[in-house]
Amino acid sequence: MPPPSPPPAYEILPNDSRAAVLTRSGRSEVHLPSPSSPVGSESTVPQRVQNLWFDDGNIVIQAGNALYRVYRGALASRSSVFQDMISFPQPPEAELVEGCPFVELPDPEVDVTPFLRAIFEPEFFMPFPAPTEFDVVVGCLRLGHKYGVEYLRRRALVHFSSGFPTTLSQFDRYMYEPEDGPSKEHSWRFPEDPASRIRAILVAREVDAPWLLPRAFYTLAVHFDKLGMAVFNGAVYNGLDVRLSAEDQKTFSKGYIIQKQGHSGGRLWIFIVAPSD
Repeated sequence: MPPPSPPPAYEILPNDSRAAVLTRSGRSEVHLPSPSSPVGSESTVPQRVQNLWFDDGNIVIQAGNALYRVYRGALASRSSVFQDMISFPQPPEAELVEGCPFVELPDPEVDVTPFLRAIFEPEFFMPFPAPTEFDVVVGCLRLGHKYGVEYLRRRALVHFSSGFPTTLSQFDRYMYEPEDGPSKEHSWRFPEDPASRIRAILVAREVDAPWLLPRAFYTLAVHFDKLGMAVFNGAVYNGLDVRLSAEDQKTFSKGYIIQKQGHSGGRLWIFIVAPSD
């Protein structure tokens, strides 16, 4: 008779669909990487994020290859989802990671890092019109929406919306201002990677902000010559696979063809309808 299978390395506790709470179920010691190990190296071993690793923190979070040690009380007080998730009782025999509960999030570290920094570093993500960056806004908006951090969701949505003017006067000011950085009208600029335009549409859909989509589709159309069939086949942005839904691919194709037929030469003002101010 073969020997019984060893217990799994981790046990998944009851959880909601958005994150898994894990505890060490074996008796072997949990080894974490040294503080000197840099995040973003080619190694797949999880690495500590130094400005989000607090020695007196009482919860360890992993996202991708990034490890964070923060304060669960602070998370629970700001996030209804974390409050429910952290309240799950831990089995008495479960081992902890450096004495702390261990939570593994399914979200990418490029979103989790700015999200946690915005919570634990008050000056990292200030309200509009403070200048910021696309990836910071997206991380705070996605996870603020997903994990019920309402103040952060609202703040990030104001920032995000500033890059997608919805009136003709706003559009004119956006288009004719210098493109070398934020301004009083918009707090961020798109990264050079044109695939960021695809991610912007995905995020607008995810957080239920459809009023931003006309401008978002227009921006994508302007960069169609750079993206080519990646608009339909998908692309990689910041290590993430980004791909429009089938419905959004149809929307893009229809709008692009109609507007191209109506504008010969010059820049195409695709998907833009001039609303009354």
